[in-house]
Amino acid sequence: MKVAFITYSMAPYRTKQFEEIVKINHFDLSVYYIGRSVKTRDWKVENSKLFKEYHLTGYFKLGNHYLLYKDVKRVVLENDIFLLGGYNSTAMFIFLFYIKKYHKKAIFVMDGISPKKLAESSSIKFLVKSKFIRRMDGYFVNGQVSRKYLIKNFDVNPDMIFNQYLTVDVDRINALTAQNIKREINKKFLILYSGRILPRKRVSDFLKAANLTGIKNNISILIVGSGSEKSNIQQLGESLNLDISFIPFIKNQDDLFKTYGRADCLVLPSDDDPWGLVVNEAEAAHLPVIVSDACGCALDLVKSGINGYTYESKNVNELSEKIIQVYNAVENGTKMGAESFKIISKWKFSDSAHSFKELINEII
Repeated sequence: MKVAFITYSMAPYRTKQFEEIVKINHFDLSVYYIGRSVKTRDWKVENSKLFKEYHLTGYFKLGNHYLLYKDVKRVVLENDIFLLGGYNSTAMFIFLFYIKKYHKKAIFVMDGISPKKLAESSSIKFLVKSKFIRRMDGYFVNGQVSRKYLIKNFDVNPDMIFNQYLTVDVDRINALTAQNIKREINKKFLILYSGRILPRKRVSDFLKAANLTGIKNNISILIVGSGSEKSNIQQLGESLNLDISFIPFIKNQDDLFKTYGRADCLVLPSDDDPWGLVVNEAEAAHLPVIVSDACGCALDLVKSGINGYTYESKNVNELSEKIIQVYNAVENGTKMGAESFKIISKWKFSDSAHSFKELINEII
């Protein structure tokens, strides 16, 4: 059986995910990238040795895509099942046309959606999206919010929705950070933010909340990443007199994961985040997590009072309270980080591969 995945660009977590799918299912897999620029976010990504990769080209530049793509018909005729990663490119619609014309199978791949976007409006964009999504034979989606979104807005059959378990290399992160699980005596409580520093990430909320805790002299903050808001965040940290340090975006995954081993907690304060893979990473590193309710992963990966907390996005006072609660729990020996690892240990690449196998068996 030949399986083709049509996606925007390369990503380290995606490569690992599909390598595991190939190992467990023994498919002949080909990945076709439709982005004009293959790599994004400066990730260090190596080509896979377990599946074939191609960069599709076309005519008439349209942002980082093309309006028309070459060889779509040939690709469709050469494969049996297609995973379509999104609907924001003409390539996806062109592929779907030929997939249906030649009676092949199409699977919609959804990496997540912010809970804030659970309800769709009846607009032209929605109608186009609806026609695309409802023509799929199966759905490979990430987490509970994605599942609810498809059922609520597009009347998708729940039996055809399978969890993608999109994740990170849990075992690798665990191995790299295991030696740092025990906290150093008299060390400040280090809270980590990892990701792009953009307005919608609301990193400023995190700093303001830390300032309100009343224990800021016992806290240090580490910001890992880059983005348009970095200078503003640096200025805010200085004005609040916080113990804060910055590390630019880390391209090497192992070096990034080792950084998690230095922390005691992760905060993800985004106001609009389809998922939040940094939470997967933090939990694999045995960290408690504090995540806004606007992050797609909140329902699946955060158990309130067990491995961390969720809070209402933009609510700085509530975020401050959650920081204090995690600080007190960890200081009093509560094993929130161990609970995080238990949760993420059921969200691995192998889980993704087995779920995909169930999906394939269902649609064929």
